[in-house]
Amino acid sequence: MTHPSAPAASEQFLKYDEQGAYHWRLTYEGGWRRSSPGAHARYDVALGRVAARVDLAGARGLDVGCGDGVMLYKISLHGGRAVGIDMEQTALRLASGKLREHGAAGVEVARASAYALPFADGALDYVTMVEVLEHLDRPDALLAEVRRVLRPGGVLALTTPHRLPTGEPQDPYHCQEYSGPELRELMERYFSSVVVEGQYPRRFSRAYRDGVGVRPLDLALRSGVKVVSTLGYNPFLRWTTERPSFAWEGLVAVGTRGK
Repeated sequence: MTHPSAPAASEQFLKYDEQGAYHWRLTYEGGWRRSSPGAHARYDVALGRVAARVDLAGARGLDVGCGDGVMLYKISLHGGRAVGIDMEQTALRLASGKLREHGAAGVEVARASAYALPFADGALDYVTMVEVLEHLDRPDALLAEVRRVLRPGGVLALTTPHRLPTGEPQDPYHCQEYSGPELRELMERYFSSVVVEGQYPRRFSRAYRDGVGVRPLDLALRSGVKVVSTLGYNPFLRWTTERPSFAWEGLVAVGTRGK
């Protein structure tokens, strides 16, 4: 996702300028053969954790680092409404266009910093962040701000990559990556009832993404995952663990604001 703070010009997030609305191509455009079950799961796992705790239909939500708007669209499909914020003008322009194109023209997006959310104290029922935390050089400032705008009992759900054992960044845009215990410790400074899970078993993800070196098997694996995902069983979404280790590529965390 995008960098929702205001980086120096040399550090600008350029993927939207270079690739356009690439998250939509991985999810809702191009048909099932080109869709990515893993890309869907990044959004769906966080949204599912929120929906299990909050009635989306009557709730006020926020998607931080909304990028080109896929999470906002998914929220609308579940009967909810949320505002999306981002610092990247290109991303916001793409989000507005794609949401309108897909029948969600009333969803609001705005340019705002994750470190200064434009909401009153306790104004929101839930906040989502998909692949955002790793881009921030001041995660404590962000989480404190999210806690401020959530009502007591409000929920934050986020996803972020599980760091490598070496600590080497997996993307040049990442400021910091986390292990499961590191993410839990960070979240527990601001939220109660914190749950951190591992997502994307590394061996399965690599086999799906890179193949096993036998073309018929690779095609069968990818096609099979895509087919069962369209039928409602996305393995990237369903395979999680409450004991994340380096055997898992991603993390999903949920925290509730206390009183």
